[in-house]
Amino acid sequence: MTDKKSNGTKIILIIGALLAVLAIGVISTMKPGDKSGVAPTETQTTAEAPQAATDTATVDVASALSDRVLGDTNAPMKIVEYASFTCSHCGDFHRHTFDQLKTNQIDTGKAYIVFMDFPLNQPAMDASKVSRCVAKDKYFDFMGVLFKEQEAWITSPDYKSWLKTKAGEYGLSEAQADACLNSAEIEAGIKDWMKVAQEQWQVSSTPSFIINNKTTVAGAYQYDAFAELLTQEAAKEASGEAAPPPANQPIENPSPEAAPTAGAPAAPTAEEPANEVTPAQTETPDQATPQE
Repeated sequence: MTDKKSNGTKIILIIGALLAVLAIGVISTMKPGDKSGVAPTETQTTAEAPQAATDTATVDVASALSDRVLGDTNAPMKIVEYASFTCSHCGDFHRHTFDQLKTNQIDTGKAYIVFMDFPLNQPAMDASKVSRCVAKDKYFDFMGVLFKEQEAWITSPDYKSWLKTKAGEYGLSEAQADACLNSAEIEAGIKDWMKVAQEQWQVSSTPSFIINNKTTVAGAYQYDAFAELLTQEAAKEASGEAAPPPANQPIENPSPEAAPTAGAPAAPTAEEPANEVTPAQTETPDQATPQE
């Protein structure tokens, strides 16, 4: 009987020791302050890990500053347009003439157009930078929206938010838009080609057009008048009458009387540089509300 009691006591002691060991193991897995007595699961541990840092957007400057071309570059007529997104006359041209130009000249293979930014103030420069970060295949659609809804955003006290929101509809994230707005490289590139336009082609107002790298015309022509200009330039090209002007030499623009008048105003209107972003300047362009 004594042996049975002794054996029972030993079993109880062994069980007690095992329970003590298990209790110590559970306590060691508990976090400070955790009174649940339950060891953290893998899911809980992962959830409490620090969140990854937000990705920062980068800018492809070379792509942003590459040509924006609409149409077949093998077309016989090349049109280079210099325009400012805050220019009211540029807006008029794109609202009333550009669609006809695209349908009748560009889509038919008679001409192609290269759009070049010539921002007259900081809001226009910001719009140029954002637009050039939009995917190339969506660029001209986005450009059209900027001109067609011009009044809505240039009068907004927070036009940058408008630009970012609208660019988002064309696939540009807010982080990417911010990176483009803050890109000194894109701004410098735009100023460089503005300087070339002023020195080589005497561009001093917007919109201005360089036709076949030979003739500069300025003003918001209506379609019939602009089409006639293209016809005249094509005739000069065929006859060899027009020769490329030397760099930095003035190009004689047609007088209002000489400009075609079929459905056009007597003198096509152009936007003079107001609060101008001067390419030669090294400081940031003036922050100013676009002036008409």
